[in-house]
Amino acid sequence: MIKEIIERNREEVDEIKKIYNDFYESAKEDAEGRRLFKSLYQKASDYIDCKRRWECLSDIDACKTNGERSELHEILIQAFQEMLEYTEKQGKKHSENTFDWNRNNIAVFADELVSRKEDLGERIHIIEALQWAQNHSEQIIEVIEGAEDYYDARAKVMETFGFDHTQAQSVTEMRVRAFCEIEKEKLSGELEEFRGKMELFQE
Repeated sequence: MIKEIIERNREEVDEIKKIYNDFYESAKEDAEGRRLFKSLYQKASDYIDCKRRWECLSDIDACKTNGERSELHEILIQAFQEMLEYTEKQGKKHSENTFDWNRNNIAVFADELVSRKEDLGERIHIIEALQWAQNHSEQIIEVIEGAEDYYDARAKVMETFGFDHTQAQSVTEMRVRAFCEIEKEKLSGELEEFRGKMELFQE
């Protein structure tokens, strides 16, 4: 029984990843695909924001917001179905089995979609700090060399350059090779790629 549940969950995760990739590829192909993808993301974001607020409420307050949550869920389902139908018209076969895109699975997909965008934003945030550090290596090295230990170095990087904790940690942990030209080009290419992906989520 447990093995069957694990296998079923694995299939659901794989299907959600596949449908995300199909939707993303459609968004890159033409203007209508981009429009539908952006609309789907916005509906997913609205629903997940409401769901996260709902999960923090008391039982009484949660009951009061059930109507809003249900309404946003219905709007999300409609946007998902529109994107699904569009990609199917493009010849993308989303599942070799009869995967059930029910309310729950669409809600799980919404969480995946929003998480992808958040992860992308966090990665861009870090890379921008690393790129700045690469271009100001002497200042970075001077601050780190004057620190007592790793934690002091991170604190000094935060204070001196205005980085947040995550950025400062990434900068402090940079290896010497990161300041070589080839690594600068690699990071620049990675930042350009992620910014390009981020554009598909934005209005």
